[in-house]
Parts: sequence; structure tokens; C-alpha cells
Amino acid sequence: MKRHIRLIFLASFFFSLHMALLAYVNSSMLGQFASRSLISITYTLSAVLSLVLVSVAPNIIRRIGNMKYVGLSLIGSALLLYLISTHSGLSIVPFFIVYFALNSVILYGLDLFLEHYSIESKTGNIRGTYLTLGNIGWVAAPIISSFVQTSFGFSFVYVAAAFAVIATSIVVFWGQRGFVDRVYRKSHFVDGLHILRKNKVLRRLTLLNFLLQTYFVVMVIYSPVYLTEVVGFSWKTLGIILSVMLLPFVVFPYPTGRLADKIGEKHLMYLGLSIMAVATIIFANLGIVSAVIYALVLFITRVGASILETVCDSAFFKRVTDADSAVISTYRTMMPVAYTVGPLIAGLIFAIYSYKTLFMIIGTVMALAMITVYRIKNIQN
Repeated sequence: MKRHIRLIFLASFFFSLHMALLAYVNSSMLGQFASRSLISITYTLSAVLSLVLVSVAPNIIRRIGNMKYVGLSLIGSALLLYLISTHSGLSIVPFFIVYFALNSVILYGLDLFLEHYSIESKTGNIRGTYLTLGNIGWVAAPIISSFVQTSFGFSFVYVAAAFAVIATSIVVFWGQRGFVDRVYRKSHFVDGLHILRKNKVLRRLTLLNFLLQTYFVVMVIYSPVYLTEVVGFSWKTLGIILSVMLLPFVVFPYPTGRLADKIGEKHLMYLGLSIMAVATIIFANLGIVSAVIYALVLFITRVGASILETVCDSAFFKRVTDADSAVISTYRTMMPVAYTVGPLIAGLIFAIYSYKTLFMIIGTVMALAMITVYRIKNIQN
């Protein structure tokens, strides 16, 4: 593979490490001074700002280039993490909202770098490797963050994450020297929506990505709180459970991507959704059992999720190039859209029902998502 692609893989590792250090800590950190409702509102506002920033990103990149766009965003992210670590109480909320929104911006920029160098016939392989390297950080991070949090407090976790962002920026600036932007098509967010309206395959792949991101949102925000506050696990035990849970994201994307290049993505989509649906419904009904059982069931949920994430990205990026910045932007806004919708729906569910109902519903949604896969035509079976 080209040197530029390998260094984007390395940048993905560092940036994913930073995200993983905080992903399962953010809700608990906010919970120190905010109610469950305020936490949901904070995530919703963060997601709305993410939508705005990613929506205007294509035209900003046309003017300043992807290198400056990603570099400035990384510097801003590191600065905001420092501010979060040095403040307390409600003063953290505005910093958190902007920081969270920048994550989507940076991931979008890294997507454009990777797509610039990708070859269509090897998209599954490249995307699988990209996800694998990024996900190694997700496996190590929960144990690291739980240790740092219990030993030194939440603020030190954010300092560690800031250093990972700085490492990302160094790799990007060094690895992409001489990068020449393609002539990006002049576009607005609505242009991406128009493309999806006309292209049924891209539209359904984007919907599938939205459902996957919603699943991640629900599980990332609410499963740590459920496992600590309801089931009663310590943060140390939770860190081990989460690391075991995330192992599939290291093991499965690369072989899944290679397999997708050979046989197509559709059957693998069915497989991933089936595993996710069954395992999540089991998770919702476990009750008070050992940490080993929870780790095993959550591990299985992520086997399905890692397969689905890989083949969904593979199928989508085989059908676009980095010049199609508008539709890529729309595809990547599914994460902030999910962070807008997910907490709002969860808040409504919590007004009447329990965590069990929330997890049962998200598992059922994954099962129903197979209808979307069935309706995707013109992809290899």
C-alpha cells in the first residue's frame, strides 16, 4: 500500500484512541453535575452543531484544502480537551459541545484523504484495514481510561486524550506533505440529499449507516451507566468488560473487507444484523449475572456490528470518489444525526420505561433493518 495510506491508518489509530478514551467516560463525567435529561440535551446540541459543521465542510475544503481543514480542526480539538480538563461544572458543557462536533469534522476529512488514494477493487480491503487500525485504540482505551479515572479523576483522562489528538495532527502534517486536493465539486448539503434521492443504493446504504450509528449511540451512552448504576459493576470491572467487548473491531474488519471484495456485501450485512439483533435482546434480559457473561454477550453484539460497519462502508465508498464530497458529507452526518435522535428517543423511553426496554427496542430495530438490506439492489450477492 502507498505510504500516504499507511500514515492515514496511523492517524486513524491515534484519533480513535483519543475518542475511545472518552467515549465511555463522557456520560459519567457529565453525570457528576448534570441530570440524565441535561446529558441528553448536551449530546443533542453537540450533534446539531456536528450536522452544521459537516454540512458546510465541502465548501470550506474547496477554499482552504483538506490539509488545513483537518489540521485546524485537530488543533481546536486538542485545545478544547485541555479546557475541559481545567474547568468544572456547567462551564464544561459549551467546550464539550464544540469538541464533540469537531470529531465528525475530523473523521470526514480523514475519509477524504483515504478515498483520494483508494482503488475501487480494493476498497473493502483498504476500509477493513483502516477500521482495524483505528479500532485497536478502542480495545486498549477502556482499561486505560478506567484506570486513569479511578486513580486521578476524569480531568486526567481528557489530558491523555488531548495528547492522542496532538499525535494525530503530527502524523497528518508529516504524512500528507505535498498532498494535492482534487477539484471538489461545488456543493451544498442539499446537493448530497438530492444525490441520495436519485440513487436508491446510496440512499439505503446511508439509512443503514444511520441505524448502525444510532445503535452505537444508545450502547455507548447508556450501557456503561446501566452496568455501573443498575447491575453494580465497578469502573475497573467495566473497563475490562468494554475492552473484551471491543475486540471484534480489531479481529473482524480486515478479513470482512477482503471477503466483501470477493463475494459482495449483502449476505454479510444480513449476518451482521442478525448477530446484533439476537445478542442485544439477550443483553437486555440478562439481569444480575457475572461480568464474564456480560462481556461475552457484548462481545457477540460487536462481532455483528464490526461486520456491518465494514461492509456498509465498503459498499458505499465503492460507489463514490473523494470528488463527491457532498454525498460523503451526508453519509458522515449520520453519526451526528444519530446523536441527535438517539438521546431524544431514549429520553422519551426513560419517561415511561426502563433500560431493559431501551435495549430491547434497539435490538428489534437491528432486526428490522434487514428489510433495508433486502431492498438494496445492484450490489453483489
